[in-house]
Amino acid sequence: MQRLRLELEKRSKTGQLTGLFNKQATEEMIAQVLERTGHTDGGGALLMIDVDKFKFVNDTFGHIAGDRVLMTIGDTILRIAARMSDKVVTSSRANPSGNTSRFP
Repeated sequence: MQRLRLELEKRSKTGQLTGLFNKQATEEMIAQVLERTGHTDGGGALLMIDVDKFKFVNDTFGHIAGDRVLMTIGDTILRIAARMSDKVVTSSRANPSGNTSRFP
């Protein structure tokens, strides 16, 4: 039962395509980080990367290609730049609800 609950929680917080956290989960994490850093002398950082011309990719090559681009960006960031404690979020203007990060 615990395993099923954890799986349902994961699915409710991640995008099916990328496996990254969704917008709602991201907003919750940001609120938690701001709350935590507000009560300590600890720091925090937020890095945003804008994928230029992403709508062009979807319009020219199709949404499957756009999905692959988002998955590649997310996988690359997770593989080379993110620590296990980091949260990585991908989104686009064409899809403002976003697909978002590694589920702990």
